[in-house]
Amino acid sequence: MLKQLGQCHFDREPVDDLETLLPRYKPTEFQSATRSTIPLLSLIKDGCPVLRDFLSRCDLPEKVTLHFEFQVPPRKGIGQASHTDLIVRFDGGALALEAKWTEPRYETVREWLSRGKNPANRRMVFEGWLEWLQSKAEAPLRTEDFADAVYQMVHRAASACAQGGRPQLAYMCFAPLPGGQGTDGAYYRSRLADLHGLLGRPRGFRFHYFEVRAAPTEAFRAIERLPKGTGTTSEAVRGALLGPPLFDFAIEGVHEID
Repeated sequence: MLKQLGQCHFDREPVDDLETLLPRYKPTEFQSATRSTIPLLSLIKDGCPVLRDFLSRCDLPEKVTLHFEFQVPPRKGIGQASHTDLIVRFDGGALALEAKWTEPRYETVREWLSRGKNPANRRMVFEGWLEWLQSKAEAPLRTEDFADAVYQMVHRAASACAQGGRPQLAYMCFAPLPGGQGTDGAYYRSRLADLHGLLGRPRGFRFHYFEVRAAPTEAFRAIERLPKGTGTTSEAVRGALLGPPLFDFAIEGVHEID
């Protein structure tokens, strides 16, 4: 599946297929079968029509380059790199894709800035993300205006801008949750809309929200309740990703944020 779309990488390291991609991840990434990494990688392996539909709706060309766990270090200050679930590079820009399933909501910029022992450095790191965003924004950007924005969305958007061209940002939520309930799509759409608004709603920087039905198969049910946090579970989940499909996929909701 991977080569049907183009060259695949883990960050910037080329890989040939899912079997060579999985060992690049930390084993802890697979110590739970309900992390968003699992349906995302399953979609890459078994959901080719759905993935092509997603890329088409974002107006991406047929041939792209996939970069899993793509890292963009801070432009200023000292801090952790932004690790985007998947950066899709294409001729003319890049799309930053963040997958969500059972993960909790993330902290705001205000909350992030208030943590740590060196607030001046944190502010510098954040200002570096804003410098990348300013290149595509339709309004002047000030740190104070972003206090209630989701910090993760800010640096994921900045990571897309750092690739040049016409960037895009997409959040993909898988549904239903393992317990059968729906996703919190309204939350993600509203937070994306808030961030796009802070940037001045730039036409050259598109934001998307996708909801993807991931109906569990018997293969997923076999690993769903494995104990979390163990090496045995990690091995079993990685093995299951290489086996029969874990989900049946379909795009159920598409929203372009404006």
